[in-house]
Amino acid sequence: MDIGLPSGQTNLEGDALLITIGHRPRVEGLNFQQAGIAYTLKGIVVEDHLRISQEHIYTTGDCTGSYQFTHHAAWQAFAIVRNALLPTDSKGVTGLILWTTFPNQEVTQIGLFEE
Repeated sequence: MDIGLPSGQTNLEGDALLITIGHRPRVEGLNFQQAGIAYTLKGIVVEDHLRISQEHIYTTGDCTGSYQFTHHAAWQAFAIVRNALLPTDSKGVTGLILWTTFPNQEVTQIGLFEE
């Protein structure tokens, strides 16, 4: 993995390493315009029941521009399937999502120890 060390440098020293990884939907280059699918840089535009601009297509998860949690995507998928198979009208979009922040992050190491 290239971590961007200056030319000729092979070691990097420090007291701590913080790596943050974010993710966003990748919608560029998928020809959504040609398919008539509305989207923004935040993801595919969905209505409250998770239908996209092509009303016969539903979507769930990170690509909806909503909360990026697996439990939220699973709940949305359940709502989609329930609406498709049962005579219900459940919404898959809500502003009430439970999450927890763990302030004491775990530490991960890879490679050699100082000894």
